[in-house]
Amino acid sequence: MSQIKEIIRRFKPIYIVNNVLNYGRLANSKELYSKYGLRKSKTSLVSAKDFEGIESEKPWLDQFDSADLLPAHDHFKTMSPTHQKSLLDWSKNGYVILDSFVDEKEVDQINNHIDRMVADRSVDFKYDHSLRIMNSIKTNPELKTLACSEKLESTLAMLLGKNVSNFQSINFLKGSEQKAHSDSIHMTTFPLGYLIAVWIALEDIEEDQGPLFVHPGSHHLDYVLSKDFNNEGNYLFFSKNAYRKYEAAIENIIEVNNFKRKKLKAKKGDVILWHANILHGGTKIIDPDSSRKSMVLHYLADDVIKYHEITNRPAIE
Repeated sequence: MSQIKEIIRRFKPIYIVNNVLNYGRLANSKELYSKYGLRKSKTSLVSAKDFEGIESEKPWLDQFDSADLLPAHDHFKTMSPTHQKSLLDWSKNGYVILDSFVDEKEVDQINNHIDRMVADRSVDFKYDHSLRIMNSIKTNPELKTLACSEKLESTLAMLLGKNVSNFQSINFLKGSEQKAHSDSIHMTTFPLGYLIAVWIALEDIEEDQGPLFVHPGSHHLDYVLSKDFNNEGNYLFFSKNAYRKYEAAIENIIEVNNFKRKKLKAKKGDVILWHANILHGGTKIIDPDSSRKSMVLHYLADDVIKYHEITNRPAIE
């Protein structure tokens, strides 16, 4: 049975059928494809290979240094000196920690909403070892208002240089222990780099709970795409064990470049923002009975092509 599921997951026409069935929810429009010179149907598969030879522009803080440019930005001037200091290193490190960015009372409200949604089973709950809840904000408007604040979205728009919209939320009840990866392999944009992730600590998180880790500066590397781990396959099928090959490619890159790993402990209400291409993951959980309550929000710029490089699917809103 598992072999059959694997064959189905690799079978490209399945994803085209899914695109047709979800035509009205596809995030990309014909006008957007025309803007970037992509001559494909909305329901076709999309990959980085389709954009070869098409000129594009990086996010402004990938071209220039945040330490030089952010102080003149209107939104930056409204922020606290502590947050301003953190944000100045965005271009250098590829992530920032904004201490106490979310008020503790609001964090408590978020936790209360999640607890109720779990109790009444109104969420898409993935019962893997990390106990993650997918897209809770899509079924709970109050939770979305709490998590996706105007203050937050203005900060993200400043960093990307474009208006942004929330694409996805994930609530973790325990640490993920996920291997190093870049979010862009799962949620890809053209031009590259117009994704930004938000991580909210919903409780104090220490060493034994499996905190996040990042590899500072790794966002400066080239993006790892299907061609880099032999995932293009043939006309009908993607290659076998694509994600394992991707993880192996990332491990090799970290070793070759001698990137140091930094653990990110956090206090309740702290917010971590990270770049589309930074390599990050979850450390080992030392105390198996511990929780690691957190909420991840992925945002994409509004006027870019959105797709999933590893499966070539255009994004569905």
